[in-house]
Amino acid sequence: MIHYTIHANKDAKPFFNPPLALLCCNDLLKCHTEKKVHIRAFCLMPDHLHLCINGTKQELKVFIDRWKSFVTHASWKNGWSGKLWQERFYATEANGESAKSAVVDYVLRNPQKAGLVKS
Repeated sequence: MIHYTIHANKDAKPFFNPPLALLCCNDLLKCHTEKKVHIRAFCLMPDHLHLCINGTKQELKVFIDRWKSFVTHASWKNGWSGKLWQERFYATEANGESAKSAVVDYVLRNPQKAGLVKS
C-alpha cells in the first residue's frame, strides 16, 4: 500500500467548497467501485488529500496525475479558477499489515487531529 499526500496549490483551501469536495470524494469512490484502483482509505482535508491505495508506484502515478487533471477541470465548473493541485505529491510505502493499519488509522484520525471534528 502507498500513502499519498496531495496538497492544494499555494496554501489554498478549495475543499471547504462542498460541491468541489463532494466531486473529489465521489470520483474516488467511483474509481474504486469500478476497480480502476483499490483504495484502502482516503481523507479529504480543506487543503490536501490523504490517499491509501494499492498498486505499483508507476501505475499509481499515472492514475493520480489523470485524476488530478479530471478534478481540476471539473473544479472550474464549480467556481474554482486556476490551478487546483500542487504538481508534486508525497508518497510513502507501508509494508506489512501493522504498518498499513497504522497509516490508515493516521489518515482517518486526521480531521480530528486538525480540530475539524470532535471524533
